[in-house]
Amino acid sequence: MMTDGESLSAASSLQSYCHWDSALKSFLTRLGLVQTLRGFESDMLVLNEEWERSNVPVAVENLVKDLSADVQNHSYEPSEAQNGRPLDDRKLDHVHFAYGVEPRSQTSVSSSV
Repeated sequence: MMTDGESLSAASSLQSYCHWDSALKSFLTRLGLVQTLRGFESDMLVLNEEWERSNVPVAVENLVKDLSADVQNHSYEPSEAQNGRPLDDRKLDHVHFAYGVEPRSQTSVSSSV
């Protein structure tokens, strides 16, 4: 449960990010991430105001910090998770395979055929 001071702070922080949903929708649209956009729009329909006040300001601040870290360094260094891996290999990080199925990139499947 939030105290009155925390509630006021969260409310003022949320005002700073009052258009976070529009910005995110615009970003997804520009990237052409149609399925992600549909999921986002569905989530927005059931979003709880209390949850938004409690979570959005911190999440947006973390996103800005994560995105601006590379800009401040004036160079792009892949994260440890990416470790300079090609996109086809990184895609495997986002796929859920059946038990016993070995993940293989599209490139490695094409090469073996």
